[in-house]
Amino acid sequence: MRQPESDGKHGFVFHDACWRLLLKAGEPLGIPILRLVLICESLPFPVGFDGVYWGHSYGELLELDDDRAYPWQEQCVRRQGLSKYNTDADDNPLVIQELQAVLDHPTKPPAGEALATRSDDIFSRLPWELREMIAVFLPTRDALILRLASRSFLALYWSAVFWASRFASNGERAFVFEARDKRDPAELLSLYRATRPSLAPGLRNRQRIWDFAGLLIEIARQQYACDDLSVEGRPSDSENWIRIAGNEKPSDANDQWSPLDGGCRSISSVILDVPEDLGGLGITTASLGPLDYVTGIRLIAKDGKDKFAGYTSSSREAIFALEALHGFVTAMGPGGLRALQIVGQGGQSTEWIGRSEGVPKSERLVSCTCVKSLEITVDGYKVTGLAICPDRRSRMQNSKTIARSIRRAALWFPDVPPQTFHLNEESFRGQNPLADGYQPISWIHFGGSHGQSLMHIVGLSAQYSYRLLGLRIIFDDAQNHKEYLKLGRCSTRDLPENLVFKINGKSGEQIDSVTVGMRRYRYQSQDGAKILEFRHLRSIKMTTNHGKVMEIGEAGICTDTMRLQVAEGTTITGFYATHDPPYGLINLGVISEFL
Repeated sequence: MRQPESDGKHGFVFHDACWRLLLKAGEPLGIPILRLVLICESLPFPVGFDGVYWGHSYGELLELDDDRAYPWQEQCVRRQGLSKYNTDADDNPLVIQELQAVLDHPTKPPAGEALATRSDDIFSRLPWELREMIAVFLPTRDALILRLASRSFLALYWSAVFWASRFASNGERAFVFEARDKRDPAELLSLYRATRPSLAPGLRNRQRIWDFAGLLIEIARQQYACDDLSVEGRPSDSENWIRIAGNEKPSDANDQWSPLDGGCRSISSVILDVPEDLGGLGITTASLGPLDYVTGIRLIAKDGKDKFAGYTSSSREAIFALEALHGFVTAMGPGGLRALQIVGQGGQSTEWIGRSEGVPKSERLVSCTCVKSLEITVDGYKVTGLAICPDRRSRMQNSKTIARSIRRAALWFPDVPPQTFHLNEESFRGQNPLADGYQPISWIHFGGSHGQSLMHIVGLSAQYSYRLLGLRIIFDDAQNHKEYLKLGRCSTRDLPENLVFKINGKSGEQIDSVTVGMRRYRYQSQDGAKILEFRHLRSIKMTTNHGKVMEIGEAGICTDTMRLQVAEGTTITGFYATHDPPYGLINLGVISEFL
């Protein structure tokens, strides 16, 4: 699949069994093939993978490599421990001999119970067809308990309607499609009993694939708001727009498909003017296993007229009443917008729409006054970028606030730092969050509430191998939360145990100064038109109020060295940094507080 296009054509390979199950799961409506191709073109094709990465673990066959990467970086490795599918993934999911044996010798329903049993309970007043429909909407366990509680439902065992509903497209055993054309209650009951949690290996493998197929079909059937995916809207005065986006990768110069090793590749942008009589917003989401993505945004006027950009599905759209839009709090992954909160008048915000756990978050798109326009950027199935254009009266105020506030402008993990934290950004030598693409900043807070955790610190360790991989703050056994806090990724697989810089927190010892050494690098842009420059962290020097000194890295190769200043009267209680998988921690900032 990594081969370039031939005669303008390129395709994606599916296992034959997976493709057949996908077609089965899509019956009777079928699969929108062109939409499926667009989705595949928008998926990353990581180095070392044999195909595109769908965003799920293939039934726990893969797991996130939290040792070397942050959760949002979505670096996966083969699962070390056993999952319920590990031993079944190679079994044929199409030919299940155990099912054929059941069909050849079906088990009859229990004998000795009359089909029409007299009962005086309230359900007996309903026609049997209505009682059947009640049972159809219940999980099987609840329906059978109801059968024991009410004699009016005893005949469920002989109901072909009830048992057939277990195998319907939205039923709990939908993956047993052999039952779809069966009408004999004995056959249906036998198939249900034969497909309990202790399934045959091939059937467990089918269920694993079927679950993913259902997610893919749901996304493929979402409708795009515009028929022409190549049409792009452009802001008329782009300098007044505030944007946030995933890790956008450029398209091939010849407009040919090429593998996307990570991030996203957008295909369309649409500008929506916010109605003056705004009545609400609709947000559509989609799931790919553990990942949620926002796929579309709808603006709804009070008279019911609406404007939409992105991909929509009535079953996945959440509508929120709103009279004034002041922007969004966003959870942005490298592949696109994973979740958001709508911010209304007075700074009131909704709950998270989509799953925001493990994703960097930002308040960059929160405006002091009403938002006048939105720009929504999408790839083949999700929102990859979002921009707001604030009201003219607030544009200058917003621009100045964001330019000087890293707290507001940056993408933060795990959350945006509280206002009580001093970020001391004047001495932070990181990239400009508004100008340098997708650069999430991670932070740790080791001070605890009112500095109470400082006395439990016993040491600091660092892992350095040609670059600074990470820092750890180590606590004593008396500390109730984690044994240590980690900034960056300190891998335990490849490198020896870290050397520990001992800190006697019990006696009041604290880190009181941090000095960083940066090395400047220059390289030529891809078009050769200009020389680009960046700086990476190569050394750290820390001292404590007891006079101890810890030095990490290679100070001798640094071109710039500076002490990180902290607000007067504050105590260092945390660190923040940008982590780049190949280069480790590429900068460092300090968090301090008044204690």
